[in-house]
Amino acid sequence: MSGPGPLPNSLLLSGSWWERLGGIAILLCLWAWWQGVTLPLMTVEKLWVFEDSYSVLAILETLRAEGDTLLYVLVGLFAVANPVLKMGGMLVIWAGLDVRGRKIIWAFRAVEVVSKWSMADVFVVALLVVIAKTSGVLADARVEDGLAWFAGSAVGSMAVAQALKMAVHRKRG
Repeated sequence: MSGPGPLPNSLLLSGSWWERLGGIAILLCLWAWWQGVTLPLMTVEKLWVFEDSYSVLAILETLRAEGDTLLYVLVGLFAVANPVLKMGGMLVIWAGLDVRGRKIIWAFRAVEVVSKWSMADVFVVALLVVIAKTSGVLADARVEDGLAWFAGSAVGSMAVAQALKMAVHRKRG
């Protein structure tokens, strides 16, 4: 094994032209995820006068400040840690592992374990929106762009993971 950087037999250096673009697709998914966590997911209007917008990061901060440790940990795991681990693992598979080596099989198993929970993050966020929508008679909630970015990142990363798996399978013969 060589030092840091892409391996000669990685998808980045030995793949077809579209397999070499896999890293760009992963980075686009990471960018969409970042948009989804930082942009407002929903805006809650109270008494037709007061409006509050909530992003995933704002929701996490509110949960932490109010001492809701269990919810803070769950939302943090599903909405922040899980997508970062999954996409980080995909970047390693794409550029840092020999497609013919044994480590790539273990890396795919790890990414698959994380991927089994990849839609749970969208479910948790959607659940928060539903709770806000039904929280009171004098309150109304509307979905914002952050939710679309967040869901797009989850679906996009699933598609990229599948494409990576097919590319590695094809190269392994």
